Amino acid sequence: YDAAILKVVAIDRKELERLSDDATAISQRQLEARKRLEKIMYDFPLPPEGWNLTQSQIGLQGSHILIAGSTPQFNDADILLTRVVDSARIATYVSQGRNQEVDPRWESLANAARQLQIVVFAGAGKILEARRVLGQLESAQPAKLLAILNGLADASQNLPEDQRKQVGRLQQEMSARLEQRRSALDVEQQLELDRIIAQSYVASGDLIEAAHIYERLFKENPRDKPLAIEIARLYTQHGEPADLATAQKYWTSMEQAEIAGSVPWLEARIKVLRLMQQRGQTEEARKLLGVTRILYPKLGNPQLKKQFDALSAQLGK
Repeated sequence: YDAAILKVVAIDRKELERLSDDATAISQRQLEARKRLEKIMYDFPLPPEGWNLTQSQIGLQGSHILIAGSTPQFNDADILLTRVVDSARIATYVSQGRNQEVDPRWESLANAARQLQIVVFAGAGKILEARRVLGQLESAQPAKLLAILNGLADASQNLPEDQRKQVGRLQQEMSARLEQRRSALDVEQQLELDRIIAQSYVASGDLIEAAHIYERLFKENPRDKPLAIEIARLYTQHGEPADLATAQKYWTSMEQAEIAGSVPWLEARIKVLRLMQQRGQTEEARKLLGVTRILYPKLGNPQLKKQFDALSAQLGK
C-alpha cells in the first residue's frame, strides 16, 4: 500500500515541477496535491515512533510538494524533513542493536532530507539555521558531506534569486572548509568537490569564476562534451563581448568534433550562428546559414529545422 502511495505523491511532485511556469495551473494542482498529501500522512506514526522507509520517502517527496509554487509552506516542509532524518536515525539504531546491516537507502534518504532542509531554511529566510545544519555536517565523512553539497544549488532552483544566491554562498562556505581536507579525498572525490565549488559560484551569480573552474577540469578531460556545453552556456549567460567570443569558440570546437551534417553537428552550428548574431556579425552569419541550408537542406530534424527557420527570419534571409 505504501509503495502505491509513494508513486502517487511522486507523480504529484513531478506534475508541479512541470507546471512551474504556469502560475494558475500550479496553484490549483498544488492545492489538490497538498490535500491529498495531508490525507495520506494522517495515519503515519507519531513521534517517538519512526516512519518506515517508504513512509520516509513519501515524506521527502511531500516536502517538495509543500515548497513548490508561489505559496511555499517552509515550516510544514521542515517538520516532514525532520521526521525523515529522525526516522533514518531510529532505523539505523535499531538495525545496529540487532547486529543487522543498515539498509543503505536510509543514508541517501537522510542526506537528501538534510540537503532540502538547508534549502527550506534559506527559503524561509532562516540563514543561520541553514548554516547550523551545514555546520553539524562539517565533521562528517567527506563522502557524506559531498553527497549533501552536490546538487544543493539545483535543489534551490525554485527559490527567489536572492535566497538562491544565499544557498550558493552557504555551499561555497562549506566547500571551502572541505577544500582544507582535500588530501583526505580520493581523485574522484576531488573532482566532485571542484564541480560543487563551480555549482556554488553559479548559484551565487559568479558565472565567470564557475567557468574558470570548469575550464580547468575540461583541460584534464577535453572529450567531456557536457562540460564544454556548460562552459559555453556560462559565458553566453554572462554576455560580455569577450564572453560571447569564448562561447563561440567552444561551440565551434564541438561542431568540428562531429560528423558534418549530423544532428549533433547542426546543434552546434545553430549555437555558433546565434552567437555570431549576438556579436553583431550579421552578414557573416547570413552567409554561413546560407551555406548550411544548401549543403544540408533537411537540417537534421523538424525541431532543428524550426530553429534554423526562426534564425533565418531574424537575420532577414
